[in-house]
Amino acid sequence: MSSERSRKKFLSPEGNWEGFLSVAQGAGLDVDDPHMQELYDYIRVVLPGLQAVDELDLSGVDPAMVYFPPQSIISQEPAQPGT
Repeated sequence: MSSERSRKKFLSPEGNWEGFLSVAQGAGLDVDDPHMQELYDYIRVVLPGLQAVDELDLSGVDPAMVYFPPQSIISQEPAQPGT
């Protein structure tokens, strides 16, 4: 089943509880946790809002090239001129 069909089935009014539990278990979550229903309900509210991200046209956009130096470099004292 395509990811688009799975998403539509998951977000349909009747949902797909079994599919959700399967994905949750694959992600290492405890499917017997009493909060799973709460997580399921939350995801069903949030996921449709994220669909806009799938629809973004990023062709021709270069990824940001941000460099975060290791903490050890940041914490060193700057070199003194002439040393």
